[in-house]
Amino acid sequence: MTPVEKQIAPPGGWQAYGTPRIEPFDTRRLSLPMRLAHRIAGRFAKRRVGMPRVPDVFLVLMRNRRLFQPWLRFAGRLIVVIGQKEGLAPADELHRDRVISAGTWQRLAGHYDASQLIEVGMLVGHYEMLAGVLNSVGLALEPDIAERLARTPIHG
Repeated sequence: MTPVEKQIAPPGGWQAYGTPRIEPFDTRRLSLPMRLAHRIAGRFAKRRVGMPRVPDVFLVLMRNRRLFQPWLRFAGRLIVVIGQKEGLAPADELHRDRVISAGTWQRLAGHYDASQLIEVGMLVGHYEMLAGVLNSVGLALEPDIAERLARTPIHG
C-alpha cells in the first residue's frame, strides 16, 4: 500500500473489485440537459474547489436519473460545518460507534447551534451512504482526488 493509500484508506482497507460493477456515464452519451448540467458542474468544481473536472461519482449516480436530482438537492443543502478544530472525530465516532461521544458533542455545541448539530449527523450519514454505494459499484478513487485527500489529515 502506498503512503497515499495508507493515509486515505478506511479502517480495514479498500475493497478490491477489479473491474467496476457500474461504470461512470460516458459524457458523450448524456442527454442535452444532463450534458449542460455536467458542464456547469465542471465550471463550479474548477472555480470553487480547484478541481479540473467533475468527479466520476456524479457520472455514476447520474445512471439513476430518478434519484440523481433529489440526491443532488439534498447533498447541496448540507453545509460542511465540520471544521479543522473538530477534525473528523464526529465522522469517525459515528462510523465506529454509531453515536457522537459526549466530549465531541460538547466541543461541537460550543461552535454550532441545534440546527447545525443535526446537520453534522446528517452530513456524516450522507457520507456513509455515499461511500457504501460507491464501494458497492466498485468506483475506483480517481488519482487526482486521492492526492488531494492525501494532503488532508484524516482519521484522527
